[in-house]
Amino acid sequence: MNIYQSSSLSNLEEGGKTFVFPFNQKFLLVSSSSKGIQVAEILDSSEIQETPNEFYYFDLGIKFNLLPQLSDEMIDEAALIDFMNWDSNQRVYSQFINKHNIELQFQTSAIEDHTITQVIPSVKKHHIASLLLSITKTDGVYLLIYLNKIFITVVSDQQIKLCNIFDAKTDEEVLYYLMLIYQELSLSQEDTATICYGEFPEQPSLSAAYLSKYIRNSTVLTFDGVDSQFKGILKLLDTYHENH
Repeated sequence: MNIYQSSSLSNLEEGGKTFVFPFNQKFLLVSSSSKGIQVAEILDSSEIQETPNEFYYFDLGIKFNLLPQLSDEMIDEAALIDFMNWDSNQRVYSQFINKHNIELQFQTSAIEDHTITQVIPSVKKHHIASLLLSITKTDGVYLLIYLNKIFITVVSDQQIKLCNIFDAKTDEEVLYYLMLIYQELSLSQEDTATICYGEFPEQPSLSAAYLSKYIRNSTVLTFDGVDSQFKGILKLLDTYHENH
């Protein structure tokens, strides 16, 4: 199912990138070139075909952790799995986030990981948190709304204060977790900026107005020309593309 196609699309440039995300037992594939996002589509695993593009799969699971930059020799994978109560039969992936000089350690969802690896053996594994961590320019709260979840990163004094995932199916749940974070981290509702990628699930057209009632310095960013549920994830990728 086609979600978006750039009006300037001719042929995808060789050496482009394809970003892959889980989507309701299928996959969202977003292909980009030096010109930005070119194509976004929902595909079954049987419909995915390997291309000259580099493929990046982003897991959405809660099994992730941030650590100071460490050498591979210093990381005891078995101890990490035991401490985090992760699956001892699954591999731990590691991703260095240069912007914050930290290591993102994570495990992927087993079924989706196996499926995408079977289809694209060369796929590179990442976690959705890495996208938010990579686009943080200034202090503030960075929020992505996608698939009945909110992905939140908080930066204060140029340090990561929080990076987490919450289930949020309603507008009230989105706002509840956001306000809870403001309270627990003693953030100012007047001064601390919130950058929201995507629209609220129930009343998308009222997202900006709804958010600004509680957080004065707030901005809702969306990708034009797509269904509401994809506006956040595509805008986040678009922002990532502009910064890399």
